[in-house]
Amino acid sequence: MSHLRPDEIDLLLEGTLEPDEAARMEVHLASCPACRAVRVERQAFLVAISGLPDLEVPADLTARIMARVFPEKPSLASRLVAFAAGSSILVFAGLAYVLATGADLPGLLLGAGKASWSAIQSFSLSFIKGLKLLALFFDLTARFTADLGKAGGRLGHMIRPEIYAATLVVAVAAVVIAYLGYRRNFAHRENSHDA
Repeated sequence: MSHLRPDEIDLLLEGTLEPDEAARMEVHLASCPACRAVRVERQAFLVAISGLPDLEVPADLTARIMARVFPEKPSLASRLVAFAAGSSILVFAGLAYVLATGADLPGLLLGAGKASWSAIQSFSLSFIKGLKLLALFFDLTARFTADLGKAGGRLGHMIRPEIYAATLVVAVAAVVIAYLGYRRNFAHRENSHDA
């Protein structure tokens, strides 16, 4: 015998069912103690809910939620204002430094320009070297993969598929064990640092 679903019992309690459907459910409830127990629970739940006060939802709730989920990007005008404010602060800080220390303004500007140019050159060289290393890494990876594919093709003719499968299982197990060992060691280090 199948039991009534909780949503069916809710509809019965709310009085929104057709009379013949409600009568069928009442007949089932008369013979099923489990469904009667669910009905008592659902009825107590509905009574408890009906006693709660109505919540007033602010009119702008949807707009506030959407603004948090999809924040607006700052406009060009606000970016220009921020840039102008930052530039002004730097100019005033430089003038305050010149007035406080008695340094000459052209010398300060020349030193700042040289330092900026040196930083740009260093960054550019490092960036170019990093790109070269990245290109070399991809080239070596491509060559290694190609050589590995050739070696695998040669081994494929000499090794049976069962040995391939066993090797793959052992390799995956070794990687999982190494990873779990690393996590355990890392967690142990974190716990020892916290203590």
